[in-house]
Amino acid sequence: MKIEEENPFFSSYQCFEATVRGERFARKVIRHWFLELVEKDDYPDNNIKERLDQLEESSNTLEAGEKRG
Repeated sequence: MKIEEENPFFSSYQCFEATVRGERFARKVIRHWFLELVEKDDYPDNNIKERLDQLEESSNTLEAGEKRG
């Protein structure tokens, strides 16, 4: 992953969040890949629903200067 290479001190959660940011992925897709790629030690509170909510919001947030549609 390019993000991992550029940010060797990021956790798998931070890399995943950076990957989905602004990409408008469906929650189902985010959940699938979250469970596949993010190490369980990177979200010690085990509150997956809260993490998925945050990731879904991040995925649907426009980058600065981007226009929808």
